[in-house]
Amino acid sequence: MEYYKKAEKLGLRDAYYCIGSIYMEGAGVPQNDKKAFSYFEKGAKKGNVFCQRQLGLMYRDGKYVKKDTEQSKLWLNYAAKQGDEKAAQALSELEAQ
Repeated sequence: MEYYKKAEKLGLRDAYYCIGSIYMEGAGVPQNDKKAFSYFEKGAKKGNVFCQRQLGLMYRDGKYVKKDTEQSKLWLNYAAKQGDEKAAQALSELEAQ
């Protein structure tokens, strides 16, 4: 975690996904959806495709945040436009509902 925090301070956007995933899974730290969401949101706003997908899924599922289909579609669309096939699939399923 220490190295990811250093990477975050250097502005490396991939660090946000790594730190968010660690908090989401509780890997070596207490599981914390609030912190996970915060890191995914920061990374998503910086253009990290994996953070965008994860943020979209959290909005879709109502994980930490209130379910918000429009926010989910927005973030999944950003990720899909960057070539993320998992985001494209999730977006397609969401739009089919």
